[in-house]
Parts: sequence; C-alpha cells; structure tokens
Amino acid sequence: MELGDILDKSIDDLMDLPKKDPPPNGHYRLQLKGGFKEINNKPKIVFTYKVLEPLELANPADMENLKENVEFDEMFDPFGGNEISEGYFKAAIKPIAEHFKVAQLRDVLSVIQAGIEVFGTVKKTQDKDDKERYYGKVSNIVVA
Repeated sequence: MELGDILDKSIDDLMDLPKKDPPPNGHYRLQLKGGFKEINNKPKIVFTYKVLEPLELANPADMENLKENVEFDEMFDPFGGNEISEGYFKAAIKPIAEHFKVAQLRDVLSVIQAGIEVFGTVKKTQDKDDKERYYGKVSNIVVA
C-alpha cells in the first residue's frame, strides 16, 4: 500500500485496538506468561492469561458465549509502596513461588516469563468510567 493510500483513509477505516476482555466468572485452566512493562513511565508487572479450558463457570449459561483462545491481562503495581497493590501481587505469586520452591521475586518472575500452566478463579469487573471495558482478576492460583 502506498503512503498516499494510507493517508487518504478516514479514521473509521483504521482498525480498533483489540479487546482483551476476560472470560465470564468461573474457574479455569490457564496459560500464564508475564513480565515487566513500562506504563506512563512507571514499571508495572503484567500477567497475560490465555484460557485453555473452562472448568466451572459461575453461571453455566455463560458457556454458550465463551470464546476460544480468550486472552486477558492483569496488571500489578508492587513498586509504588501501596500495600493493597503489593498485597494483590503477593497473593498472585505466592502459590507459584511455593510450587517452584523459590523466594526471590527475580526467580518467580523468571518462571512466569517462561510461561506456566495454572488453575485459577477469574472474576470479571467492569471499568467504572468505560462501561464497555472489563478487567479480569485471577485468584486461587494453583500451578498445574
């Protein structure tokens, strides 16, 4: 495609950002990968989950609407001195650290960066400002 063709496009012709909506509330087998990401010039840790298999949905009727290969992110900010953010991060990585018998954050993140399979409970929450946007929070993590 020529530069002129690109510049002649209307804004409506441009692709939207892909949505990474989490799956419905429930218990899943998930692929987990993650690592550092800079957001607004601040270091964050982002976990990307891919649904491998639904195990039990909070509402069984949601099974009909469950898409294949759903991916969603969960962001953590354990560096800001906020005990809530740090606590959520600790709760997410503690079962992984215990399973792999590592204690240093560097080692836990190295395992996660390589990718692991876990079981976890997904809770889908709606953005308070953008009612079209949803976030997924994973709890009760058990390494598969």
